[in-house]
Amino acid sequence: MRILYLILILTLLSSCRKREVPSVSESDKEKPVEVSFSSGINVAVESSSRVPLEGSTLPVNSEVGVFGILADTSYPEDYTIEQLINGYASPQDYLYNEEYVVTSEDGDMQQKYIAIYPTKDSGYDGLCFYAYYPHDPEIIYNPSDEGTTYLLPVTLNSNSMEESVDYLYTGQVVQKTPVVSQKTVLPFKHALGRLKFIFNTTNDKILSKVTEIHVYANCSPKGVMSIEDGTCVPDNTKASVRYKYNLNEIITGSEPFLTADFMLFPNVKINNIYCFISTEDSEPVKYQLYSYNTSVNKINLEAGQFTKISVNFTPKEVQLTGEVSTWIEQGIDNVNIDEETGEVTHE
Repeated sequence: MRILYLILILTLLSSCRKREVPSVSESDKEKPVEVSFSSGINVAVESSSRVPLEGSTLPVNSEVGVFGILADTSYPEDYTIEQLINGYASPQDYLYNEEYVVTSEDGDMQQKYIAIYPTKDSGYDGLCFYAYYPHDPEIIYNPSDEGTTYLLPVTLNSNSMEESVDYLYTGQVVQKTPVVSQKTVLPFKHALGRLKFIFNTTNDKILSKVTEIHVYANCSPKGVMSIEDGTCVPDNTKASVRYKYNLNEIITGSEPFLTADFMLFPNVKINNIYCFISTEDSEPVKYQLYSYNTSVNKINLEAGQFTKISVNFTPKEVQLTGEVSTWIEQGIDNVNIDEETGEVTHE
């Protein structure tokens, strides 16, 4: 009798272990539910992978990296990328840095294998997802004092900023196993900061062309992005690097205005901004639009935000208005440039 009593106690204790579920019979087991994704961006998207993405879904043929971690969704903090790397969490089959491709304008995503949610008998009630863009099979394992994560190599095209990529991440997305297959929206966020230039002219009779824009910033073109939380940092912030946008476009005095976008690492020092404008058949003239040393309102790029720089060009004046729009108001800086004397004044 004493032996039977001990067996009963041990059985009850084993069934009550933290975060475990009791076993079920074959007849009670759920049928597998397929994992299905749709991409979403919390700001904007064009029909190309170039900077910046504008819209609500990723463009067709975009390649996204996805991690799916088996999880008890009541404790999402136990199912992070760090836990996965350290062996305290496990990936779901076909969801370990798998490449998903956007297949429709609605943002639907597919991969070559079929991934499924865990069923009740597995001991898990869902998945914790992490996704990023663009997909890279050579992500970097990064042990550090701050924690362990995977890093995505980031490269900015300093000689042709119009060719740079808008790096995105989702952070942790928790999803319980649904009863039937349904799309899980992956809410992508921007990891870089953005400078948005808008040019127009008050005199369409004079042919005016913006040839180049140069931004000097204290950041190297290479860096990394944390797949876990999107933290994006350059390899070096000591030297000033020139980032060039090749435009060669005519300025118009009516919408749509001429625009150009820079994607840069957030929280780096912007030293100087120049644009080169030619009129008629003349050689381009270099205008300084911003100087860290003289401008009252300092530009501070933050992830997911953009500073808008509106340049109104006339034969004698270039005016600069800098402000963060859409998300956070950042302030205004007015710069007046006298074409004849070259004098630059700030209001």
